[in-house]
Amino acid sequence: MTLAARYVFGKVFWMTVITLAVTTALVMITQVLPLIDMVTRSRDAMGSFVAVGLLLMPTMAVLVTPFALLLAAMRTLNQMNSDSELVVLEAAGRAPFSTVRPILMLSLLTSLATLVVLHTLEPWATRQFRDTLVNAQTDLIGKAVQSHTFSKIQENMWIQVSEDLPGGEFGKVLIIDARDPQAELIYYAKRGKLLNHEGAVLLALVDGELHQRSGSDGAVSIITYGSTVLDLAEFSVSGARTGSEPEELYTPGIIALLNTADIDAKYAQELSAELHRRNTDWLYPLLFGLIAVFFAGAARTQRQEQPAQIALGALLAILLRVGGFLAVSRAGVSPVFAVAAYALPLAAIATLFALVFTGRSLRFPKFMIEIFARIGSLVAALAGMLGRFTRRQPTHAEGGQ
Repeated sequence: MTLAARYVFGKVFWMTVITLAVTTALVMITQVLPLIDMVTRSRDAMGSFVAVGLLLMPTMAVLVTPFALLLAAMRTLNQMNSDSELVVLEAAGRAPFSTVRPILMLSLLTSLATLVVLHTLEPWATRQFRDTLVNAQTDLIGKAVQSHTFSKIQENMWIQVSEDLPGGEFGKVLIIDARDPQAELIYYAKRGKLLNHEGAVLLALVDGELHQRSGSDGAVSIITYGSTVLDLAEFSVSGARTGSEPEELYTPGIIALLNTADIDAKYAQELSAELHRRNTDWLYPLLFGLIAVFFAGAARTQRQEQPAQIALGALLAILLRVGGFLAVSRAGVSPVFAVAAYALPLAAIATLFALVFTGRSLRFPKFMIEIFARIGSLVAALAGMLGRFTRRQPTHAEGGQ
């Protein structure tokens, strides 16, 4: 790399890292907060809390990375244009494509890293995340067993154990599951015991009844059983799911299940959608890097034009990403959406690369630039008026002092 290329690459790289760290942390906090009550009441509260946060990082990073790269690249190029660095580079004979080439290299490297994470680290972290939540909830049930009190496991779900029995068993178990208002469940058993089977934590209930009340007409059905087994993962909050969920499987496992003859149709659709997601999400860092260099990579002589370019580029990126989400969500149901999931980012990448490579740039007509400038001036004036209006006026007492 030349000195100028290293300069641009370094600025965009560190800005991307900082933006990615901040935005990923904010998104992670919103995901962890609903689980904080459960993980902090488990046996290893601090360990569970840290583990949940770390295991969410791969999934959150995959979602946030394209936008972090877009923001970093646009901010860097906008600053270089404001400082006349782009003008100097182009005046010195450096082609615009050579200036933005380091950003495209970083975008390509980011896409390849995202591809690796999608097929290796993310499914592993998702499975570990599920196991961590199940273990934390098992600790809560264990505490409820020991305390012999009516304990809340999660929202609209409670358990009570009245007594201890020999052999690690406990007696008079009551479980109330009102999470689904249309089907409230009440489990009662004379005896119960926690079991571990092939990594799953099971609650064995003996000699009991299951009461199910319908939310539509209030009818109650009673089922008497000699013994039954409940998987505690069924009582987990959102994120701790049972079975071989598509997000928890490695890509070869998904392909093997899709080739199974007797696979459930709905499960096959979920597996197919997950496979398409992994094969398309890695394209968006490269796409967003191309959007950044096309809309902000050329020197602008008019100051009012640059904000309009950045706003239009950000809007295009959001529309393409939303379109990708919608296509992937339906890719397992319709072949048309499956093709669209690939065609949308690939067509956009090819078009933008051709425009950037040939030195094309988007120029706004003069009247549009004037409209953007007037809107900006109007917003600034309204903000100033609002600030003067809300400024606290001195009282008579203060004026007389």
